[in-house]
This record gives sequence, C-alpha cells and structure tokens, in this order.
Amino acid sequence: MRKIKIYFVPIAFCDSRKTGSSLELNREYIGLLDVQNNSVEYSDTNGQDWIFYIGDTAQFVDWADKKDLENSDVMLYNVFCDLQKEYDYKGKCVRVDIRNFIKRNHIENDKISHHIV
Repeated sequence: MRKIKIYFVPIAFCDSRKTGSSLELNREYIGLLDVQNNSVEYSDTNGQDWIFYIGDTAQFVDWADKKDLENSDVMLYNVFCDLQKEYDYKGKCVRVDIRNFIKRNHIENDKISHHIV
C-alpha cells in the first residue's frame, strides 16, 4: 500500500520538540497516512520527522487530494474507520482481517461490505 496525503491535527506529542520546531498541537497539517498501521508521517520545518497515530496522537481531518477517493486503499481505510465507529472494530486496517470481521459479525451494511468483498 502506498502512503496517502491527508490533512490531520496532532493532539499529543509522542516525542520532545527539537530547536526550531514549528509543529503545534491542535493545528491542521498535511502528512502521509499509512493505512495499514494508521500512522501519519510529518516532517517539521527544522527537519525533525514525526509519527502520529490517528485516534491516539492525531485526528484525521480529510483527504488532501480528492482524486484519492477512488483509490482502493482509501476505500479500505474509510471502511476501517466506519467499522471502528459503528461496530467497535479493534483490528488492523488489513483487507483480510476486515473481511473476516464482517463475516464473523454478519455485517450486511452495503456502505461497508461493498468495498471489501
């Protein structure tokens, strides 16, 4: 899976800030989302690299490039987020895990199962 540009808001630091850092909490930034581990990579203006985790140290805001909405990884991530909200899914954003969860729990929500089958 490739990394996808997103808008996100950091809500907690997972490391100390280095001199010259411009990163602030509760402010919107563009980073690269890895849908498999729900992490966002961000490079600060001072060269410091950051990793944030959606739902833990950052909040997802939106997709940075709307053409990505047709990307299968984006569709999978959207299903992953829906399952977390609606069905308390605790697994990873991996197609086979999500498919098995849907089958095990007899989820027939067209919005969710359509992209996973």
